[in-house]
Amino acid sequence: EEAWLEFALEDTDSSARLGRQDFEDYREWLYDQELDGLRLFLRHDKLELVLAAARDRAVQMDLLDEDDEGEFDLLQSMLVYQPHEKRQHAIYVIRQNGRNGETANPFWFGLRSYGKLNESFKHWLEVSMLRGDDDGTSLRGSAIDAGLTWLIDAPYKPNLTLGFAQGSGDNKPDDGTDHNFRQTGMQDNDDRFAGVTSFRYYGEVLDPELSNIRILTLGAGFRPSRKSSVDLVWHHYRQVEASDQMRDIALDDPNGLSRDLGQALDLVLGYREIKNLKMELMLGWFFPGDAYAPRDDPAFFLGSEIRLKF
Repeated sequence: EEAWLEFALEDTDSSARLGRQDFEDYREWLYDQELDGLRLFLRHDKLELVLAAARDRAVQMDLLDEDDEGEFDLLQSMLVYQPHEKRQHAIYVIRQNGRNGETANPFWFGLRSYGKLNESFKHWLEVSMLRGDDDGTSLRGSAIDAGLTWLIDAPYKPNLTLGFAQGSGDNKPDDGTDHNFRQTGMQDNDDRFAGVTSFRYYGEVLDPELSNIRILTLGAGFRPSRKSSVDLVWHHYRQVEASDQMRDIALDDPNGLSRDLGQALDLVLGYREIKNLKMELMLGWFFPGDAYAPRDDPAFFLGSEIRLKF
């Protein structure tokens, strides 16, 4: 999955990394994928400029796989300011060439902020604008994802989270412009609020891409012990524009007659008390709204992971 060399640049804190490497960002909102290429990390005091030129599967490692679909080039420039060890702010430009069967060439302008504001609150903020073209269609979308977690000073470390996310939508892109926001296609949308276990923060069952959708999130959690946690998370989903197509959801597309996609409830359990042992359990329920047929039943998800290192 990874094979790279990193070189320190002489007399500086900067470095260069060449090879197959993991592109993973905070909350995995932009990407979580191994890419082949070069990255420069130019550091000075509390600033870091990250420049990247990479390709998806420039070197084919699966010799039995002759499918080359999905290959694309990626160019990135991200300026990170870290005023505090547990807080960061950044602005970025990301360009893809050849995404979606070589027809799409999108690029994103964005700013982000995340981390602890003080001992009681932590936050995240993503604001992004999409431009470019896809097979002759202009891309003009926008997205915002913001949230706040209250870390309550009490036994068992209870916490409350409020989040809001929206990706622009357009059900009639007949003027040569598509206003549906799209993420990079490399995202996992996976993070944790204040527990020990990360999870799909847009919902374990629906697991949508932030495109033509509005998501309200409420979460509550606590820690039964120092390295275990329980999180209960509720989501309400609504389309920005009623449409019978969604870019990437785990369930069937809606009917396009209503914007009400439904609600979801997730229960996430994590356990880390035993050294080198990681245990997770995720349960999710999705309750369809008017955008689905009245006869559609709720959907259920169960996932677990046990990992032992030795």
